[in-house]
Amino acid sequence: DSGAGMADADAPPPAAPQRNGSTIGATDKSAPPSSVMVAVRVRPQNQREKNQEEANCVHMGPDGYCAIENVNDQQEHHKRYEFSFDYAYDESTEQATVYKNLGAPILEKAFNGWNGTIFAYGQTGSGKSFSMTGTPDNHGIIPQMNKHMFEQMAEVNAAEPDRKFLVTCSFMEIYNEVLYDLLDPTMKKGTAKDKKASHLDVKEHPTLGVYVAGLQEIAVDSHVKIQELMDQGNEMRAIAATAMNATSSRSHSIFIIRMLQKEVVAGQQKDTRATINLVDLAGSERQAKTGATGDKLKEGANINKSLSALGNVINALAEQCKKPNKKVFIPYRNSKLTRVLQESLGGNSVTVMLAALSPAAYNFDETLNTLQYAERAKSIQLKARKNEQMTEVGQLKSQIEQLRKQLEEAARGGGGGGGGGGGLSDAEKQRMEEQYQNQIAEMDLVLKSQFEEKARIAKEREAERQQLLERQAEEKEAMLRDQDAQRKAVLEAGTRDWVRVILQNARAESAPFAQSVDALNDQQLRAYERLSEQMTFIGVLKTSVQAEIRTYARTEADQASLPDDQRMDDASRKVLMDQILIKLKNFKEESAKALKLREEVDSILGQLEAVVAQQRETRRAQAEEELNAEYGDDALGGYERRLREAALARLEADFELFAHHAEAHRGKMLNPMEDAGAVDSIKELASSLDLTVGSELGQVESRLAAVDEKGGADPAARDGMVKRVQVLQKEQKILKEVAARSDLAKTLPAIVHVLQGVVTRAGKRLQARDKMKEKTLAAKEQQVQDLRKESEAIRKQLFDDNMELKEANALLQQQLDAANARADQLAHELASEKEAAAAAASELASLRDAAAAAPGAEGAANADAESAEERAEL
Repeated sequence: DSGAGMADADAPPPAAPQRNGSTIGATDKSAPPSSVMVAVRVRPQNQREKNQEEANCVHMGPDGYCAIENVNDQQEHHKRYEFSFDYAYDESTEQATVYKNLGAPILEKAFNGWNGTIFAYGQTGSGKSFSMTGTPDNHGIIPQMNKHMFEQMAEVNAAEPDRKFLVTCSFMEIYNEVLYDLLDPTMKKGTAKDKKASHLDVKEHPTLGVYVAGLQEIAVDSHVKIQELMDQGNEMRAIAATAMNATSSRSHSIFIIRMLQKEVVAGQQKDTRATINLVDLAGSERQAKTGATGDKLKEGANINKSLSALGNVINALAEQCKKPNKKVFIPYRNSKLTRVLQESLGGNSVTVMLAALSPAAYNFDETLNTLQYAERAKSIQLKARKNEQMTEVGQLKSQIEQLRKQLEEAARGGGGGGGGGGGLSDAEKQRMEEQYQNQIAEMDLVLKSQFEEKARIAKEREAERQQLLERQAEEKEAMLRDQDAQRKAVLEAGTRDWVRVILQNARAESAPFAQSVDALNDQQLRAYERLSEQMTFIGVLKTSVQAEIRTYARTEADQASLPDDQRMDDASRKVLMDQILIKLKNFKEESAKALKLREEVDSILGQLEAVVAQQRETRRAQAEEELNAEYGDDALGGYERRLREAALARLEADFELFAHHAEAHRGKMLNPMEDAGAVDSIKELASSLDLTVGSELGQVESRLAAVDEKGGADPAARDGMVKRVQVLQKEQKILKEVAARSDLAKTLPAIVHVLQGVVTRAGKRLQARDKMKEKTLAAKEQQVQDLRKESEAIRKQLFDDNMELKEANALLQQQLDAANARADQLAHELASEKEAAAAAASELASLRDAAAAAPGAEGAANADAESAEERAEL
């Protein structure tokens, strides 16, 4: 339990929670504060939280009161966690108020010889860097402290001319548990740092306490110089984007200001020393919220590990304060962060902790953890002491020289004795040598901490740093020249991303400018791509309509020389003209779209030019202000001036190059209304249409003359012919103008208008012709119907006649069959009679033969013979 109170959410905040007595401003200037001063500050909701309509879970009250409630948890909805701190700032608190309460007292203590530390703690994206650094228009604690420090120095020097000040600065970061000097020009930027390149280590000295060996100290003489060093260091810091913060710090940074004061008191030099540590801690992270993977996940793990170690140290220190008689182990060495901050947390320092809070209920757990962290920190008791020394530099130097002589004598084997057994053993010599070396190192370190020595060393290091920066500047210039050559080659070869290529330096210098340029450039690229696609489509349309126009022109030119049976009929001509008309209309519409896209690209280019021009003026004014403010007296030499002037000159050249390419880019944008091929095709079509319209005009005039010659024509029909003559004459005039002009924007609508009229009239003629054909076909159809009726009547008559013939034939067949049967009967009877006659003849012959043989019977035989003869005849 953090010791925070728990109350009903509906209960009003307490009237005035008790302070813990750590407020620096409430203590005497000559006495150290009793404990760590703790303040909390909640930022406003960001745009993402507003879009998600997140509820506020943090409530600030007067006199350091702070409360938090989990509005998203129904079980804890009526519970409020209450805390009491030295200061509690809501989202409306001004930066000046925060500095007045936290930064100014630390600076005041520093002028009186007390070390000071301000560190900001909180989850990622909670506003730590804003409170510590701020923005160019809204300075945080560090810039305000730097400016106030030199203003106060000037006031002290005006009142005490013999009092001298020396201010040095250092800037380091702890990235993945490795210390890096951010003011080392040889160090790599961002997250590309090499662990082997770091030469910093944490040391401890009985007089100076815990310090970082190898860390550069740069002498400064103005707040502008400090800001310049901070800018250089911030460019080197490890920063990356996460799901919760676009510029998330991936390391802890510590900006160290060391102030040395020298004055002569009673014939001795009095040195007052103070160190101010300004700590910007990386935010605690949850992978589920940040979406970190790979290297970012490893960085987040190291950040959380070091913050956890810091929490353990704070817990141990708080426990020690609660039980002063119990020895509590403080795990400073578990992390580089806690080791570096050892003096700030439990040693010789006046310490302020600023806890940054997120107001959104979505971050309730992290915010509660931060408040509990701060609650424990305010229990830590301070052991700050004044850093004053009465010393003589000459005496220190002589002591060092004496120790060195003793070391040399020990190395030669002397120890004050004569020969023989009076010499020292090797082990004794080694122990004595180590003792002298340690004494020399300690005295040398103390000597270097004195004003004159520190000033000399700082100047020497600054000179070395300046020489290194000069060499780096020369190398950078050579590299920039190579980049310029490469960029020139890329631009000459042609690239669609020419805006980013040209404005690379300006974009890197200003994030808002880069965002504006990138957004407009993306719009410009998309619009230009659509324009290119549109122009390609228009090119295809143009090729197709040109082929149709050439076909039509050849046909019209050949009509007069071809026989009638080989000429193109009106229907085929209308189909061809319809195709041309449709494609010309499409060409006109698509050209209008292309012109709009061209205007859009031109408008975006204009906006880009305006943004670039504004940035150019802003950069000029800023550079002029910086040069006048920082280098008016050339106090820091001409190196920075040359660098800034060179950078400004490069930006000016880039801006000029951008303006040139923007104009060239406009010139490259094709205008379909300025296509020479399309103009020639329109002129060719106008000449061919002139033949068609002229032929039509001649026919109408001939008919009109014939009507006038005969007389008695319908007045309405004659007026129609007169109007048609006028229309055709007007079209001929338009076509002649089109053939003589090259302004496609005007000739294209005109030719489309004339062609529409020609096609419409051709359609009407074909329609009238089709109606005549329809009438003729209807008459012929009627004739066919009549013939069909007559044929049907004839067929029916023939059918009826055929049926009668069939019936008569059947009757005749019956009669024939009966006759044939009677004939067969008669033939049979005849055969019988013939047989009877043959028998009678045979009988007659017999009788005659008998008669001949018997003459007396001649009469009877003759009678029988006659009878037989009669029968035979019958």
